[in-house]
Amino acid sequence: MPVDRLVADLWEEGPPAGAVSALRTFVAALRRCLEPGRPLRQVSRLLVTDGPGYALRAGRDAVDAWRFEDAAAEVAAAPPRAAVALWDAALARWCGPALADFPHAAWAAAERARLEALRLDADERRADALLASGAARDAVADLEAHLTAHPEREHGWVLLVAALERSGRRGEALQALDHAREAFTRALGPGSGAHRGPPA
Repeated sequence: MPVDRLVADLWEEGPPAGAVSALRTFVAALRRCLEPGRPLRQVSRLLVTDGPGYALRAGRDAVDAWRFEDAAAEVAAAPPRAAVALWDAALARWCGPALADFPHAAWAAAERARLEALRLDADERRADALLASGAARDAVADLEAHLTAHPEREHGWVLLVAALERSGRRGEALQALDHAREAFTRALGPGSGAHRGPPA
């Protein structure tokens, strides 16, 4: 990350005099926090000077987002029951919205959106695994909560309808289709064709 980009992100209203020196002080303090046992004059191996800026050289097992991505890749080859347990372990790494400390930072927007999409996909893939393992009833409550927060998730509605149907709750499955239609109409507008409802 170039120094000028860091300065611009830290002082959005315009950097003060001495901003670069202040940034170097921040970096030195951050290095001490990240590597508390590093001898005073030893070069940092984690937060390194790289060309005109700084780079974080963390291993994949040191960053929660990367650990989640690796866990998600591992699930792909697992049978349904094992996949549910693996998804549970992966999703347990989430303790709130991605990059929650920087809700308005422009530099974080794209990564926050990417990570949020990965998490929502994981919620649905876990539900898929529950359905495939014959645990449709266990999927219903989680899918209902998922869709309450994210009603635009088409695949989530498909999964919920399937979970209700397989749980013997056909009437509620039909109601879920109505709720999905309403959600898409709100999201897309009355002239969008959403009145036809989601694919079953």
